Amino acid sequence: TLQIASIVSFAVITLSWMGLTFFEAFASKCILIAVLSCGAEILWLDSDLLLLKFSKNKYLGRVTALDGAMAISCEALSALLAGMLQDRFNLSTKEVSLIFSMMGVVCVIFWLVYHLGGSNGILAKANGNSDGGIKQVTSGQVAGNLRALTEEAPLLT
Repeated sequence: TLQIASIVSFAVITLSWMGLTFFEAFASKCILIAVLSCGAEILWLDSDLLLLKFSKNKYLGRVTALDGAMAISCEALSALLAGMLQDRFNLSTKEVSLIFSMMGVVCVIFWLVYHLGGSNGILAKANGNSDGGIKQVTSGQVAGNLRALTEEAPLLT
């Protein structure tokens, strides 16, 4: 399922960052960066497809542009954070990679708790339970929120 793919992709990203912390060889760094990119693309593709699926046709270009701008901004922000950690706090690249991998561990834990637990989680569905816990929104609610956002925002019309 997409839930499992998201959890696995976060785990792949985290393991790649940890690998960058421990392996020195150039070839291993190239392989780990490629694996890290694959994990990140899985997450981005799923969210991008949801945005495109639930957007009106007349807003597709704007939604895609905003999505791309946000992705590039987050990439620049992570590079800025890495640079600041190295320059201001005199951390090595290994230490920065370790910090980023710990951020990944936190994301994996949150996604596991959210997707495995809760009222609509994988474990609740397997056990036939549907009450209590974390509530997930339906795709109809997401679509309604996206429509309301694009219709009410003056910059998007």
